[in-house]
Amino acid sequence: MLKTYLFTLILSLLTCMTSAQTYRKASTAEEKQISEKVAANASSMKTMTCNFEQTKELSFLNDKSISKGLLFYKRPNKIRWEYKHPYSYLFIMNGEKVILQSGNNKNEINLNSSKQFQQISKIILGGVSGNGLTDSRDFHILFFISNEDYKLQMQPLKKEIKNLFTQINLFVNKTDGSINKVEMIEKTGDKTIISFLSIKRNTTLNDEVFAH
Repeated sequence: MLKTYLFTLILSLLTCMTSAQTYRKASTAEEKQISEKVAANASSMKTMTCNFEQTKELSFLNDKSISKGLLFYKRPNKIRWEYKHPYSYLFIMNGEKVILQSGNNKNEINLNSSKQFQQISKIILGGVSGNGLTDSRDFHILFFISNEDYKLQMQPLKKEIKNLFTQINLFVNKTDGSINKVEMIEKTGDKTIISFLSIKRNTTLNDEVFAH
C-alpha cells in the first residue's frame, strides 16, 4: 500500500504540459550542443526555488485537476516538494531518505529498500536539475528543437521504470539549458503535468528546509 502511494505521488510530481509547438529532430552536432548546455546548467546550479503548477490528465476523463505549491532543491540530492492548494501534502528527499506527510500522517522511507525507489529518485533529481540525465544509460534519448525550446524525449530502458512510464519528455530553455517542463506518460495513457514557475537559482537554502 505504501509503495503504491509513493508511486502515485511521484507520478504526480514529474510531469508537465507539452507546448503546442512544431519540433524537428536535432542533428548529431545539435544533440551534443544541447547535452552540453543541460550539463553546464546542472553543474552551475547549487540551489533552486520555484512555484509549480500541476495538472493531472486522466486518459478516461475530460476533466483536469490542478494543484499548486512550492519546490526547493539543493545539490546534490535534497528536494522539498510542498503542495499548498487545493490540499496540503509534503514530499521531502534528503539523501537516501524520503519523507511523505499528509496531515498528521507521516511516513519515512529508505530509498535503498527498493531498486524502483532508487530509479524514481534519480528521475526526480534529474527532472529538476538536469544532472546525469543526458548521459544516462537508463534511457534512450531523442533530441528535438522548436523555435522556443528543446525537447528531450526519453524512453525508459530499465524494467523498474518501464513498468510505470512509457515516455518522459523534458522541455529545456534554449538560453541557459534549464528544465522548465517535464512530461511523464504512464502506461495507462494518463499524464501528470507540472510547470516550474518564478525560478530562482543559487540563493541561500538552509538544510533545515529539507528536515521534517
